[in-house]
Amino acid sequence: MGKRSKSGAGSKAKKRIGETYEELKEAQIERSEQVRTEAQADETLFVLDTARKETAASNRAKHLRAKKEESKKRKLEASDRIKNKVKRIIDTHGQEGAIALAEKGRKRLDQKRIRKHITAKAGKPTFDLWSD
Repeated sequence: MGKRSKSGAGSKAKKRIGETYEELKEAQIERSEQVRTEAQADETLFVLDTARKETAASNRAKHLRAKKEESKKRKLEASDRIKNKVKRIIDTHGQEGAIALAEKGRKRLDQKRIRKHITAKAGKPTFDLWSD
């Protein structure tokens, strides 16, 4: 017939013994950690930072806040290119002329667009193609 497998009852027992040994070892480690923390006083375990020392997390948060504020400033400020364009328009048209141009542009943006591609109306044609 075939060969007998080498994994018999003896190897299974060794495996079970190894697993229980590992479980006992882990349980002992957990118990020792519990005892170590239970033996210490609450004052040593829980310390309040009253001096407010700088930490990596607080530095990162401060940096992110500063970055956010800077980006808000940038959005509100006009760029140098825009400033130069406005200056040129004011120089050529004057202050009142520049205001009038701005209002004219605003009106143009607000009005409806004219549709250039008008679809053909379905219905009776108004002309005769072959003049019959």
